[in-house]
Amino acid sequence: MLLTISADATNQNNIPTLLEEMGYSIPCNCHGAHHCNGMHYPFDCSLIPKSPITIDWEPLPHSDCKSAKENLSCEMEQGTGDTILIDIGTTTIAFVLLSRKEKILHQRTTIENPQRRFGMDVIARILSACEGQGEQIKTVLIHAIKTTVTKLCATNKQHVDSITACYIGGNTTMIHLLMGFDCTPLSHSPFTPRQTSPEPFFFQQCNVYIAPWFSAFVGGDVYAGMFACQMWQTKQTCLLLDLGTNGEIVLSHHGIQYVTSTAAGPAFEAGNLSCGCASIPGAISKVTLRRLRPQLETINNKLPIGLCGSGAISLCAELLRKKYVTKDGILTNLFPSDGYLLG
Repeated sequence: MLLTISADATNQNNIPTLLEEMGYSIPCNCHGAHHCNGMHYPFDCSLIPKSPITIDWEPLPHSDCKSAKENLSCEMEQGTGDTILIDIGTTTIAFVLLSRKEKILHQRTTIENPQRRFGMDVIARILSACEGQGEQIKTVLIHAIKTTVTKLCATNKQHVDSITACYIGGNTTMIHLLMGFDCTPLSHSPFTPRQTSPEPFFFQQCNVYIAPWFSAFVGGDVYAGMFACQMWQTKQTCLLLDLGTNGEIVLSHHGIQYVTSTAAGPAFEAGNLSCGCASIPGAISKVTLRRLRPQLETINNKLPIGLCGSGAISLCAELLRKKYVTKDGILTNLFPSDGYLLG
């Protein structure tokens, strides 16, 4: 496909930036620093053209955000059966059961991602897949999704066969693992995902739609968040933050969206704490230390099963307030010698 890029003698932008301003998605992870030799572009990503230039390049199909969101809106409006919405995070998986005909939200639930035993973060998961455990990682995820959807339907006296559409969002690695795609290109620079996101497909009687990704570490969960906030329609400058095991930021400025991510690791999910757990029902989300026994708040008011990330932060704040720990993180003489029992 021949694309003509407008530029003149005053231009200060490289080709990837100019293409992004034209509305195309460019998986150039070095952002014009000329380090993405493996991408095999028909142009030098660091080149700053000073006159119009024509390149022969096939844009990524999912880069047309307008087309993708129109398709999604059309499917949601025309559907008549029940819908299951799934957000596959590195640490937790969220589900929502929705009646499209009546536009009624039946129930939502969150479970721990069973893939955690193959690695706490995205990179560890990728390495496990590259070491031959990819099929196991895929199998445990699909089993967890099937089991949870069945329970959701049973709880709401719905039948699994009534679900005619499923929308899945997730970071790029989680979708690669779900679909059984080769994760090797995600394990090293320039970190290249499959060129295109999965096309809609049938699973039994259900249409399955997977939100497209932007790059190796900015996935369909962020795309879904942008869709929900209608960031394409606002001309205001705004930010969308997704704080999780893989953290993403979207900056919308003058109608253009800029996305990036950071390897937050399990910091927000209490992944490396001996009593840590994901943000699932029963996770301690807030702690108030009192003289005799602590006051706890748990997700969904269930019996405490461990500390999630917000609970750990809350507990740290309380330990500082009670002077049980210094600002350097050292326990003081006021801290009970046998520890502090939360639950």
